[in-house]
Amino acid sequence: MGDLFSFTLKMNLFERFRRDPILRNSRIIFSNFFDTIESNNIRQFALVDEYISKLSDTGSSKSDKYWIDTALAVNNSIDPDFSFEENQKVINDVYLNTVAKKYFRIAVINWTTLMKLLLSVHI
Repeated sequence: MGDLFSFTLKMNLFERFRRDPILRNSRIIFSNFFDTIESNNIRQFALVDEYISKLSDTGSSKSDKYWIDTALAVNNSIDPDFSFEENQKVINDVYLNTVAKKYFRIAVINWTTLMKLLLSVHI
């Protein structure tokens, strides 16, 4: 099983268990899995996603600034183990510093970075 597939599967299971504590606690293996994931990058990426989901459509409120700053802080604290985690950090950073703030003019450096990521993906 590839690292990216394994990461994605674990992320989805973690989110499912996070949203359903009854299911999570129904089996010891589920709760052990959840507790293990709580202390690694999957949890950190899930937090970034959660904070992004709290943003309003306008991107201009004080709470939006709080969620953007919080998401950026968590994203910056992630120490990637794999190249796809590093790529996700870059994508999160570009999104949080542009689209989330309703800055739709992406800097050339960010555009170049995103294009390199896109071209490096092996499908």
